[in-house]
Amino acid sequence: MASSNYGRVAKFSPPLADKLAGTTQNGINSLLRDLIKKIKPEESPLVVAKKYLTELEVETPAISDEWWLDIIEYKEFLKYPDLNSHKRWSFPLPHVDNDFGKFRGLNIASTVLQIDWSFEGEELNICPITNPEKIHQFISRWPGLYECARENPEILALYVPQLTIPGFDEGFEDVFDNLLEKKDGRSDIIFSNGGLNTLSDNKPTCGNVIALRHPDFGNYTSRALARTYFYAHDTNYSRSNIDAFEGLVWLLSSDSNWLPEKYRSTFLNGILDNDIWLSDLSKRKPSKFPLKLWKNKRDNFSYTKTIKKEIEDHIISVLEELEIIGDSKKIKNRMLEIDIAQKFYNYKEWVNEIKLRLNSSS
Repeated sequence: MASSNYGRVAKFSPPLADKLAGTTQNGINSLLRDLIKKIKPEESPLVVAKKYLTELEVETPAISDEWWLDIIEYKEFLKYPDLNSHKRWSFPLPHVDNDFGKFRGLNIASTVLQIDWSFEGEELNICPITNPEKIHQFISRWPGLYECARENPEILALYVPQLTIPGFDEGFEDVFDNLLEKKDGRSDIIFSNGGLNTLSDNKPTCGNVIALRHPDFGNYTSRALARTYFYAHDTNYSRSNIDAFEGLVWLLSSDSNWLPEKYRSTFLNGILDNDIWLSDLSKRKPSKFPLKLWKNKRDNFSYTKTIKKEIEDHIISVLEELEIIGDSKKIKNRMLEIDIAQKFYNYKEWVNEIKLRLNSSS
């Protein structure tokens, strides 16, 4: 057996074979130790992962436990995230393009950390309607989350755009400023067919994911800002499960009082300068309100007792679903004061005018 091993060494590495020939066992062991110090073979990825997690005071089972196999399987999801899974609060792995050896171990460790914080992030519904103080508490509570968020500020901004607003950005000011100053792939990630509308069709002055940090909102229209504030994705990661009508209810509730008025009015105008809120409302339980708006002309529509009750019922349902504080009657009255029906007809007329101009020019 010894001569066979020696033959393999002699075949592939003659200098080493010469050194080993006639050397005592102790001499061979000494030489091998010197080689190991120079070559530095990497530790097992699982050893690396467990050691890293232990340093963060995260308890994990023995490496022989099958639990690690489940973690490795879930790591592939983080490596290739699926938008259709509707998972939120997951981030890119730290070494997605170098997933072997030590780096594979660090990716496994990241997977362990992400499973815990993403579960709580979804359970608590940490999203665009969450008070920034609660978000900071959430981020600081989980080992590794703050560091991961700083490494991926564009994904953090996608999940919780309110943190990009000056005053709500503690601990992330520098990384958000970098996104604002450098218009590149990292700051321009929100996917939208045909792009997001800008004022006077001019070019945006910053990336879309960081627009709320710009003094002029990056030149994006209120319609674009409102729509993406509640729902946006970059084909891999999704912002929230809140639709435009739910966003409208939240903006008119006391739960949104922490939002600066400049932003609240922009989002409110943006939602009502569109018909998406009505489309989202029609997807809820059957209601005569959307049908009456679509079938009747402006002068023929009126808020009957039935319509008013339906609106309030929808508001109550949203408040319960989102688990937010709000007076359903006050929110309903506010909607009537704004006259959401007339806002819809204004949008409808604007769309018809554009169609007429396009037809006349063709």
